Amino acid sequence: MENRKTVLAGLILAGGKNSRMNGMRKFFLDYKGKTFGERIYGTLRKNDSIEKVYLSVDKEEPYKNLGIELIKDEYEYIGPMGGLYSSLKYVSSEAVLAVACDMPFITEDAVESLVKTFEKENKTVIVRVNERLQPLLAIYRKNMLKYFRNMIEKKCYKLVSAVEKAYKDGEVYILDLEHERKAVENINTEDRYNKL
Repeated sequence: MENRKTVLAGLILAGGKNSRMNGMRKFFLDYKGKTFGERIYGTLRKNDSIEKVYLSVDKEEPYKNLGIELIKDEYEYIGPMGGLYSSLKYVSSEAVLAVACDMPFITEDAVESLVKTFEKENKTVIVRVNERLQPLLAIYRKNMLKYFRNMIEKKCYKLVSAVEKAYKDGEVYILDLEHERKAVENINTEDRYNKL
C-alpha cells in the first residue's frame, strides 16, 4: 500500500488523580528547567503531520492559561480511556497521537516512527517495548470510539482490554520500539520523580 500523508491531532493526557504523586500534577513537574508538559508539547509540535496539540484534562482550572486547547473528560475518574474517548469525539482529525503527561523523554524519532507506521498501516498503532504494550504512547483512530464506548458501558476501564479486543478484530497494529525504551519511561510516582 502506498504511503499517504495524513493529518493528526496531538494529545497530551493530563487527567487523573495523581495519587501516586502525592497530588502533584505531573504536567507541571520540572525537569532541567522545563515542565514535563512543555517537553512533550514541544516534541509533538515538531512533527509536520500533527496540526494541533490538545490537552486532555479532568479539570480545566489548573491548565486554563497554558495557551493549549483543553478537552475535558466526559466521564470523570475512569482513567486514560475516558480522556481518549472524549478527545476522539472532540477532534476533527481522523486520529490522535496520544502521549501520557508523565513521559517527559518522548523523542521526535518515536513520534515519527508512530506517524510513519500509521500512514502505512492505516490502523490504530500501539507501541510495544520489552514485550509490554504501551497504550499511552499510541495513535488512536476514531473507530476505537466503539470499543471505548462498549467498555465504558460495562464499567471496565482497563485501556489494554479495549486495545486487545480491537487487535483481535484487526483494527490495531503493534509497533515494536525496543530502541526507544527511554521514550516510554513513566515518571509516575513521587519516588521516581525524586530520583530524577
